[in-house]
Amino acid sequence: MIEDFDLRATVKAGIVAVDEILGDGFTVGLHEISGNSGTAKSAFLLQLASKSDFPVIYLNTEMNNRDILKRLVTISTKVELGKINSLPSEEREKLVQLTRNATTNLRLEDGNSGFISINYLKEKILELSNSSPETVVLVIDSFNEWVETAKGDNPSLTEKELRANLRSQLIDLSKEFNVTVFLAVQKKDSEKEIIEEIEFASNTHLVFSWEKSGRKDAQGFTYLNIFFKKNRGGASGKNKIVKFNGYLQEFS
Repeated sequence: MIEDFDLRATVKAGIVAVDEILGDGFTVGLHEISGNSGTAKSAFLLQLASKSDFPVIYLNTEMNNRDILKRLVTISTKVELGKINSLPSEEREKLVQLTRNATTNLRLEDGNSGFISINYLKEKILELSNSSPETVVLVIDSFNEWVETAKGDNPSLTEKELRANLRSQLIDLSKEFNVTVFLAVQKKDSEKEIIEEIEFASNTHLVFSWEKSGRKDAQGFTYLNIFFKKNRGGASGKNKIVKFNGYLQEFS
């Protein structure tokens, strides 16, 4: 356990326009990234995780780790996402190794085949905490699917009770071990309550939506609106338009 709970430990998004509004960055505690399906929430979190100065645990519940690794390759090597599969196997392996060398702080956890519990995550965080970092970053992508995988292990709880239980455990985890937690939440009309519940407990809440329906410009960029709905470390109620290159899974 890290005895001194240090809110000064901050994580940068790595996107100038976003970091300027965030102020000091993402502090220890919960941070919500919400938006409709396909609004680049995972791409944003992977860019943040791959460039982090702190140890990162990325719990993936929507894609397999092979697809996550491909996205990381595009971020690290600038090879377009759609071209990776067409490369010779030796070249692909070289790119994967380059990516692993560039993301030594990042650990991928595959949550697609079963529930990954708080206790399991705590063990992994303890391993990383041995190097005494200011914070450990935990990304759960997505919270919706993580709750779904937890249902089988918690048959006595209603879904709302289960969400509240997991959210409470994450808050305790962040306080006990100085963990900066990012929760990707898919925006659905039927699950509006989830977004509101997490926002109440979060330090920040960023809402993602496409500008101009996500159409590409002449240079191949799409434009994403990030609405800073809640932000304890900086300004809230602000919109920021950022450029996104889907081929490289990269923001600027």
